[in-house]
Amino acid sequence: MVEKSKISRKMASLLSAYVDGELSPSQNKKVQEELNNSPACLEEYKRLLRMKAMMWESVQSAQRLLE
Repeated sequence: MVEKSKISRKMASLLSAYVDGELSPSQNKKVQEELNNSPACLEEYKRLLRMKAMMWESVQSAQRLLE
């Protein structure tokens, strides 16, 4: 798990928005550069992707239960 102090709050916020597809092209480029250069950022990015996948699976399961 990534220690919060290894990446800035701003970068953590940018990573979250990046995972959700909410960034401008210039912000995307900045995040991609950080992902290429920072193991801590890459680890946090992977963690966010896992969380998003788990949430999506939960929503899908709930929808199936309601059918």
